[in-house]
Amino acid sequence: MTALKPCDMVAFCKRMPKIELHAHLNGSVSRETIRHLISMQPSNATLQADFATFEKQCSLTSIHSFFPLFKFVYAVSNCIANVRYITRQVIVEFSTDGCEYLELRSTPRSNPETDLVSKRTYIEACLAGTKDAIEMLKGAIQVRWILSLDRRHSLEDGLETVQLAKEFMDQGVVGVDLCGEPSAGNFKDLEPAFIQAREAGLKVTLHVAEIKNHEQETRDMIHFMPDRIGHGTFLKDALREHVVDNAIPIEACVTSNLLCKTVERIEDHHFNGFYFEGHPCIPCTDDKGVFQCTLSSEYSLIANHFNMSKLDVITMVQLGIDHIFANEETKEQLRAKVLKFKLDEKV
Repeated sequence: MTALKPCDMVAFCKRMPKIELHAHLNGSVSRETIRHLISMQPSNATLQADFATFEKQCSLTSIHSFFPLFKFVYAVSNCIANVRYITRQVIVEFSTDGCEYLELRSTPRSNPETDLVSKRTYIEACLAGTKDAIEMLKGAIQVRWILSLDRRHSLEDGLETVQLAKEFMDQGVVGVDLCGEPSAGNFKDLEPAFIQAREAGLKVTLHVAEIKNHEQETRDMIHFMPDRIGHGTFLKDALREHVVDNAIPIEACVTSNLLCKTVERIEDHHFNGFYFEGHPCIPCTDDKGVFQCTLSSEYSLIANHFNMSKLDVITMVQLGIDHIFANEETKEQLRAKVLKFKLDEKV
């Protein structure tokens, strides 16, 4: 089958029902949402100046220049109402873009200077915002949560997050994640928390091999056998072979990797090597607010650069559904929606 023209593929991907498996809540906040929150502040001159700086910094030069941007986003999501509002808006934006199933992730945090008094309060605000969005959208999207452990934090902190994840499993929390500045901390220090999470029935995804020269830690993480891995940009040789042999799915964030300069050209992106060799790779946005991308644009970017047909793109979604952190009933519901779309589009 012949590939579509680029503009036609963009429209097709927008219409297509999709899944998002690697989206950080705070990195997914849109500029519009930030502007709204700033406008609601009693005295917003300083925040307006900070926002101008934030937008300038979004012209990224390396992965290390990316993480400081979250400090600003945290500044406007420092109370229950704002966390709830941000969550609602992010979910609505994903749904508007055709996302049918969304796994959001965030590191629970507190702010003693506001009503965000504990990690539990933060999680409850996220779940309240989720409920608001689903009610607003009349159930048009399914949402699950992954609680992230920051590499910079202590084991005690990580164990607390895992305990909370266990407590909220019946309210949509399905897994835990290791994230944060990739050159900070070490997986081994937090591994006991991930062991505890797995024993409780939570899924595990790990940010793996985001930067070069971390072979030993990458080896430790891969041999832990996570349910999915995020990025996997610098998986090489035996470690790459281990991932392939064990069919560990990769959450592929193409725009993120290009803008953070961990991949120079899309032709060199590891999605190309993995996916077209039959390895499970799922297109994801990572931080759509920071990178000014959408889930649709991720699919169309991949499709256009790798000369994929409509059928190829639909198949990519169908294969991704196998690796969501949800039960078989949910997977079947999503498969049915994608099949209906395929038939309606006469693909």
